[in-house]
Amino acid sequence: MQNLEPLGSSELHDILDMTVELMKPNPEDVIIDPAMYSAGFLVSASEYLRRNSYKSSFVSLSFNSSILTIPHR
Repeated sequence: MQNLEPLGSSELHDILDMTVELMKPNPEDVIIDPAMYSAGFLVSASEYLRRNSYKSSFVSLSFNSSILTIPHR
């Protein structure tokens, strides 16, 4: 998988919006953004739901790598 960092902000948002349009999410779907870079995917999905007269709701999950660190012996 290529890093999308070299893309400009506008191009990246266009890709995210296009992906969401292809998926056609609905309120019953669970939408996650495993990359957690800028939450751009979640924002695009929320805007899609709003444009299509759906109410959107969010559940926030935080990731803290220090909590998940397992000491090596």
